[in-house]
Amino acid sequence: GGFCEGEAKNKPIELSWVSFHPGNFHGTKILQKMFVDKINEAAKGELVIKHRGGPETIHAMELGPATKKGVVDIGNLPVGYYEPVAPGIGALMLSQLTVAEERKGGAYDYLDELHKKGGLKYLGRANATLDPFFYTHVRGKKVETQEDFKKLKLGGVTAGRSAVRGWGSSFFMTVVPEWYPALERKVVDGIAGSPLTTAHESGFYELVDYVIDHPWYANTVSVIMNLDKWNKLPEHLQKLITESMIQYENETVVLNTKAEQNAKQKIAASGVEFVTLSPDVAKWYIGNAYKAGWDYQQKKFPEPTPRLKKLLTK
Repeated sequence: GGFCEGEAKNKPIELSWVSFHPGNFHGTKILQKMFVDKINEAAKGELVIKHRGGPETIHAMELGPATKKGVVDIGNLPVGYYEPVAPGIGALMLSQLTVAEERKGGAYDYLDELHKKGGLKYLGRANATLDPFFYTHVRGKKVETQEDFKKLKLGGVTAGRSAVRGWGSSFFMTVVPEWYPALERKVVDGIAGSPLTTAHESGFYELVDYVIDHPWYANTVSVIMNLDKWNKLPEHLQKLITESMIQYENETVVLNTKAEQNAKQKIAASGVEFVTLSPDVAKWYIGNAYKAGWDYQQKKFPEPTPRLKKLLTK
């Protein structure tokens, strides 16, 4: 009694996803609840997406290549972590547009094109906010002048690298789980390029005295998929995933913006001071973060960068 055709049709398509943050983090939980669960429900058993874990399953820096190779079907991580797979996409952090504007104006399509060259499908932004959302968190001395910045040693991930160097500070590459111990052991004077929600959730805000209250860069945490797996999906399921992603992006922009505001209140209530720089210093600080970011992208990825700059800048 061989395997009959009907049975094969009823077998659900199973996809696995891995997140760069642990399962109990805000971003992972909302992606599960408002994107994955909704797709699973709407697919009525035809498609099942299962969470295989966070960084304990696949190291965050390996997640892009692992998705490309099909070790995991869907990855959730910042674009800077897997830029070697899809050169140029790191420029997304310099976007001045809302997620909706990125889709309308062609930025999404071009980013998708760049992902496809790397064997990936770019599904969309997992954690967008309305405003720039990276902050610089500093321990010890209050930072107020350009000179003060030059004395700092700041830890952070790929997204913070250019900005930090643009201020003349020294940069120390450290992944999120290492931020707390790096501050505790005084390896760094602060963390550059962390949203307030992450500072609060990972607890490292307890070790800093100041937050420079001028946010920079966009949240580039994305959802990517193995391109072969994507291409093999029936068209109606591709459509379901795409539409669910757009709805998810629009809903989470509101949620994440609120979450950032709540984290700000909690961090301020704990006694951390939010520092407003003088207008000249603030202009230098923000201006240099973006200029250094674009200069880095242009130098490293001369081919896609001019077009990305045009598509992502207002």
